[in-house]
Amino acid sequence: MINIVGLGATDKYGLTLEAVEAVKNGNKNFIRTVFHEAVKYFEDEKIEFTSFDYLYEEKNSFEEVYTEIVEVLLNEAKDKDINYFVPGNPLIAESTVVKLMEKTQDYNIIMGMSFIEPVLRAVKRDPSKGLLLIDGDDFNPLDIDVKCDVIITQVYNNRIAVYLKLALSEIYGDEYKIYLITDAGLRDEYVCYVPIYELDRIENINHQSAIYIPKCNDIKNFRDIILKADENIADFKNKEDIEVDVDRLITDAIDVINRCIILNDEGLYYFYEILEQLDKKLTKNREFLKNSVEKTNNIGYNDNSLRYNNRAFVNSLKNFSGSSINRAASVIDSVVSIGFVWDDVNGVLEKVAEELNELKLALNSKNSREISEEVGDLIFTSVNLCRFLKEDPSQVLDSTTNKFIERFSVMSKLASEHNMDLKALKLNELEDLYNEAKEILKTKNNLL
Repeated sequence: MINIVGLGATDKYGLTLEAVEAVKNGNKNFIRTVFHEAVKYFEDEKIEFTSFDYLYEEKNSFEEVYTEIVEVLLNEAKDKDINYFVPGNPLIAESTVVKLMEKTQDYNIIMGMSFIEPVLRAVKRDPSKGLLLIDGDDFNPLDIDVKCDVIITQVYNNRIAVYLKLALSEIYGDEYKIYLITDAGLRDEYVCYVPIYELDRIENINHQSAIYIPKCNDIKNFRDIILKADENIADFKNKEDIEVDVDRLITDAIDVINRCIILNDEGLYYFYEILEQLDKKLTKNREFLKNSVEKTNNIGYNDNSLRYNNRAFVNSLKNFSGSSINRAASVIDSVVSIGFVWDDVNGVLEKVAEELNELKLALNSKNSREISEEVGDLIFTSVNLCRFLKEDPSQVLDSTTNKFIERFSVMSKLASEHNMDLKALKLNELEDLYNEAKEILKTKNNLL
């Protein structure tokens, strides 16, 4: 039998009576680490023990250390009962205990107070509304839930503090205040309430340091987005018109998630920034729909009349004809007439940049359907930019095409002068001729 005993989170005065009885029961005692205040009780009572601190020097990783500890304990317990003492509560943030329980059924757990209680006392917070416990040595930003209080353990050196500062700043912002607690519950307890950007500037960090992050209701998470979307749908959906293609819905959802991951990994956008933008768009969409309802109040607000007018408007968009460019321009002009338009040109330019970035992502994914869609989105948004600037997209495009042809005409003359065949030239040679033609035409136009 292996008695797995929690030493508590503080000093020898934090030992439970059951833990004290285990210390004195005559079994061979093993302690994961002597770097715990409660170990002084063993020394005061002159009780022998063996620690595993030497393994931390010999092994290359914590995983190797924990695996070796478990093997030693299992081997020692083959023919006798032994005691194994760990800091805090054996069932909270103790990898060796998890590994032991996976390897054998012959164990008895004697609980101890975890570090959570002293941390809560230090920051004077009530966790009953939601508390999330995260290992700082195995930190993943996706584990964070901003709507919960968060404790991050294993903040045992400045390297981890630097990494956490950068990751948490992306989520909460540089100025968001958090707690750093060192030696919680001990006489030397240290509590510092600082903005995230100062986290790695604090010197008082050791193996008993933890971070406490109060919940933030100002940052949007997936639950907020779903609830807001549900509000929009509840108010404005037309149940008779809903047709669901589940497979397509799932495929599109996967595509969106993959894009978000790529954006996050490349450092272009963080997940919470994307959620914030989603929330803004949902809010704007809700306001637009409400404004649309108000515009129909002259005929009385009822579901049938509103549904008829909305359908009639959509049908009018479908009935536009002409060239692709002119059709796009007509659709844009129509939606602009009901107020669906940017406030200034910067909004349009941001949309062009957004569509260009989405095209890059589609090219990276090598999904032909996505690439085609994103190219179309980029062209449509460019037409939208023309209409916002009160330019005719057909004329603008014709002018650019003519300018391009004129440059190629000059290129042809230059090639002939140098006894070159345009069709036989390499790309870099064509580019040199093209740039030379541009300068010639530029000089000519300036003279005119």
